[in-house]
Amino acid sequence: MGQQVNVYRKLKFFSGAVIEGLGEIPGKGSVYYVNGGSDGPTNNNGDGKTASTPKQTIKAALALCTSNYNDVIYVLNYGSNARAVEDWPIVVAKDQVHIIGVGTKPNKWATVTATGSNKSAFDIQAFRVEIAGLEIGGTGTGAGIAFTVAGGHGCYIHDCWFGMSDGVGANGVKVSSGDAPRIWIEDCDFGMLLTGVGIIVASTFGVIVGNRFVRCPGAAMQVAGDAVMILNNQVCMDADTVNHGIYVTTTNGYIDGNHVASQKTATTADRGLVDAGTNNAWGLNYSGIVADLPA
Repeated sequence: MGQQVNVYRKLKFFSGAVIEGLGEIPGKGSVYYVNGGSDGPTNNNGDGKTASTPKQTIKAALALCTSNYNDVIYVLNYGSNARAVEDWPIVVAKDQVHIIGVGTKPNKWATVTATGSNKSAFDIQAFRVEIAGLEIGGTGTGAGIAFTVAGGHGCYIHDCWFGMSDGVGANGVKVSSGDAPRIWIEDCDFGMLLTGVGIIVASTFGVIVGNRFVRCPGAAMQVAGDAVMILNNQVCMDADTVNHGIYVTTTNGYIDGNHVASQKTATTADRGLVDAGTNNAWGLNYSGIVADLPA
């Protein structure tokens, strides 16, 4: 199967364009490559079909994809070669496309950070899009991954980094218009370089599970929608004040297994967990070292 180059909890990536862990997918999907780093091309003249003939930009690779074919884009590296010419935000308008960072040992991971004023890195406008293995950042009021139109059903965002070293902008993942039904956000890191909220979404039947938040200035999560599940996330609040942890305005949500703490000391009761919604079910969640119910 080739030499293993990167491993995530659910996906294993191998050289030779093999992904173990995606499960059964239709055989008609194609694989395309992007290298926007200093070791990549300075134009999009490559056919994108092999690692040695990659596209320079993600937008160029997306243009080769077909909706609902389970096409996969491998991002091998990403840097100034691509940032200067990428059309920000990168609009993903084709259904069931997988954009996967597969950084090699010298490159560690691919960092897709927007340039320009108030730009998001990705704008998801399609169904069942998967994004994984990337450090992602917007600029100004932009987000790493934004949903600016109603829709985005079944999108899966996992194993990504937001606001950790080079990924900046206001928010990590933001739904700014309508609903993003059944969005799934898992195993991502959100850090202090963000200027706003780590995850700010409205969703129906969404799942936010197993993420880590380190001092996001605006809050870790602000979640609206219906029947959203917020499970097993770990939060270090930026300040021991209300709304810096998990703040929900959901209806019929389920929130369980989360740990929320302020720096060094135990979080003051009811500050890290706030329920401004209706009919939400709260399981065993902690503020600091204390099992706590929301304010």
